[in-house]
Amino acid sequence: MNAGAAPEKIWQKEDALDCHYATPVFYDGFLYGFHGRQEQGQELRCIDPKDGAVKWSQEMAPGALLVADGKLIIVTEQGELILAAAEPGAYRELARGQILGSEARPPAALSGGKLYARDKRRLVCIELKSEN
Repeated sequence: MNAGAAPEKIWQKEDALDCHYATPVFYDGFLYGFHGRQEQGQELRCIDPKDGAVKWSQEMAPGALLVADGKLIIVTEQGELILAAAEPGAYRELARGQILGSEARPPAALSGGKLYARDKRRLVCIELKSEN
């Protein structure tokens, strides 16, 4: 876009990736994010940002979303940590475990292979080891 030029709309869709509060992540040419409203149920989705096409959709509790080393790192509001492959072909869960209590809504942080997440009562640090 040239300086002073108006932005150009590439596409617009009503039902592609309607994020309630978690910001989607862009990885390897695709967007991953939570679609829908927290009160009505959400789905984790992968969409193609070129045209808004939904590549896959997986029912899931809302949460925070990060991406690293080809993996989606999800901390749900119920305190579950879910690792999934960041790939557009299909949703593929790699690991799942309870790390916090409920109401784990704050965004998680990742630094030096350690995941920091919190609920209303505590902060946890989880070491994420690479399989490589």
